[in-house]
Amino acid sequence: METLKRILANNIFLNNFVSVFLILLLIVFSFALGVFWTKSKSFEEYFKNNGGSLAANNPNNPSGTGTVDNGGGIEPTINVVEMAASTGVDRSKVESCINSGEAAKDVDEDYQSGVKAGVTGTPGNFVLNLKTNEYVQLRGAVPYTEVKKAIDGMLAGTATDRVLNTSLDKPSDKDKVKGNRNAQVALIEYSDYECPFCKRFHPTVKQALNEYGDKMMYVLRQFPLSQIHPSAQKLAEASECVYKLGGDEKFWAFTDKAFE
Repeated sequence: METLKRILANNIFLNNFVSVFLILLLIVFSFALGVFWTKSKSFEEYFKNNGGSLAANNPNNPSGTGTVDNGGGIEPTINVVEMAASTGVDRSKVESCINSGEAAKDVDEDYQSGVKAGVTGTPGNFVLNLKTNEYVQLRGAVPYTEVKKAIDGMLAGTATDRVLNTSLDKPSDKDKVKGNRNAQVALIEYSDYECPFCKRFHPTVKQALNEYGDKMMYVLRQFPLSQIHPSAQKLAEASECVYKLGGDEKFWAFTDKAFE
């Protein structure tokens, strides 16, 4: 140890190098400690808001328990009542519907359908051929060229990445559908109204509907990711209430407004 001290004392360059290294090490350690503290506080807050559960709207939690948005959890950051009322439905009725939680069941049914189909993020998209019961899965806000390729391939039966459907629910009378309900091909999207990627994908959906007309239908299903989007669940419930009160026209008006 004494030898090391003499070497450091006699070697200014080495001494300065060691000092700089120790300072840098201290800076890195301080930064890491700060990040750890921030993450710990975020985790603590999230855990508290979820009533001690980490299962809120988690695809790995098929039971759907632990949601955070039906009172006492993360508060929505968007005035969903005003947004719903802006479509022209009665404000008091839509507010009563949202506050009652009666639409939560419809949202959860869509969500569980997505879990069963293997959706892990939004938008979760499938191009389904209803005649052959095969689909092509499109993950995320893919560009229109990929959507077009999938639809063309399914219409012609030439899509090389199509798989036999064993888990995706086919469109039913309960679904919100835009386009031709009797079409051969359905573009099914599991969506989150607060998801920026869903917002980015919405014009792509409109482009497909404009190009293919009666050859396709578009199905929107709810998949709110409440653990990262605090208004997603209530927005989904609001859209269901708008649908109950105003039908397809008002529902799609709400959807367009949410994705503006």
